[in-house]
Amino acid sequence: MAFDGIMMTMVRREMSDALIGSRVNQIYQPARDELVFAFRTQDGTKKVLIRLSDAPRVHISACSIENPPVPPMLCMFLRKRLGGARLSDITQPKNERVLCLHFEAVNEIGDREQLRLYIEIMGRYSNAVLTDGEDRVIDTVRRIDFSVSEERVLLPKMPYELPRMQDKMCIEDCTPEAIVERIDALGGDDRAVLNTIQGISPMVARELCFRAANSDMLTQVRSLKEMVESGRGEPTLIDKADGSPMDFCFMDVRQYEGALPVRHFESYSELLDTFFSDRDRLARMKAKSADI
Repeated sequence: MAFDGIMMTMVRREMSDALIGSRVNQIYQPARDELVFAFRTQDGTKKVLIRLSDAPRVHISACSIENPPVPPMLCMFLRKRLGGARLSDITQPKNERVLCLHFEAVNEIGDREQLRLYIEIMGRYSNAVLTDGEDRVIDTVRRIDFSVSEERVLLPKMPYELPRMQDKMCIEDCTPEAIVERIDALGGDDRAVLNTIQGISPMVARELCFRAANSDMLTQVRSLKEMVESGRGEPTLIDKADGSPMDFCFMDVRQYEGALPVRHFESYSELLDTFFSDRDRLARMKAKSADI
């Protein structure tokens, strides 16, 4: 699925508009690799789902999520440190799949403290890391010691370091001309687009090439740059021919030329809720059919 860096950028903006200034009302941990933060906002309670396995993602969700009767230890620890904390900002390295939630909290003795929750959506290496005001690790969903990685260790009291960034060009920092020059130098195909522009999935690279066939790549890169900088994307879901969800994207998808159904949504939260709820519902139906 295309939860790429630019999709993360669009989700970050949506979350910022809805949540900055709100307070943590409750924290749940339905599974080892899943966290749910409930924020108390002026428009009521809004939940943020953080999924670190089986299609990792982070977004505001309206879906009902079952919670264990006894919270795991990490959940209780997060409640202790972040319960009632105010969300002051949401940041992201340029079009990378890392989101940082900035909190203003109060510790046990009543002193104010700055805490950060880094959410890394990196496939099977996805993680969530809580750090202090000096960006030292307090705790993490998945601890990584020297036996797992000599490059990047995530253990309590260790300095937090961002995952290694790819050598690609950020659409917001570079000119369209420079980006197209590099795409041409790498061969001008969808693989060249994918290896040049930071934060896009293979489907987006194919889409840019498909559109460029009827105009030119410079026009398409300019259009993408304007979309990212303005935040005016088009939350899009692509279904298979049988009606089951196949993929999603932050922009309209035309490359299938009407062969596959496409649905558009008002928000990325609604798009992601619909995609994964439809997928899970069909998977349950398939499992029941197999049992019968």
